[in-house]
Amino acid sequence: QPDGVYVDCTFGRGGHSRAILDRLGKAGSLLVFDKDPDAIKSAEQISSSDSRLQYFHAPFSNLADNIRAVDKADQIDGVLFDLGVSSPQLDDSERGFSFSRDGYLDMRMDPGTGTSAADWINRAGQDEIAHVLRVYGEEKFFHRISSAIVIARSQNPIMTTSELANIISSAVPTRELKKHPATRAFQAIRIYINDELEEITSGLS
Repeated sequence: QPDGVYVDCTFGRGGHSRAILDRLGKAGSLLVFDKDPDAIKSAEQISSSDSRLQYFHAPFSNLADNIRAVDKADQIDGVLFDLGVSSPQLDDSERGFSFSRDGYLDMRMDPGTGTSAADWINRAGQDEIAHVLRVYGEEKFFHRISSAIVIARSQNPIMTTSELANIISSAVPTRELKKHPATRAFQAIRIYINDELEEITSGLS
């Protein structure tokens, strides 16, 4: 609706938001959320030239409180969630999301809050690591991988994406043709570090 009020819960770099703004009239408005400070910089740029966009540097689990704070709670016409990691996050080796780019093992959507993947992987118990790999990654070799991680970190802390990916690769006895052996484990750790399933539950509620 040209005069509607919409919410983009996962702004990213604004691809969906720009498409929504293109279809909104002058009376329409768009509220956008993102935990990533780099994403918010992009939102600031759009907002500086388009007053219809209002941004929140916040997780979408805080959706209701933020929408109430700007008196929009009863006016929302549509809400968009585009879940998962974004291409810019994968492409930036410093963010630590990708096993194909060597960098610090961070994985936080907002690097300013919470615990990095490196901190967690070096202190978590083997059973906890195994649980995360099994539940959030559906990784069938969770015992082998968690054991290999604990053995490796007893010799040297695991601090980079390539170190973790190599440990996982050496622990997995088979190779899938279409997937890197660390794919499921990296997904599992990212989901756990960012509490993604709880975020989705809260946001949808």
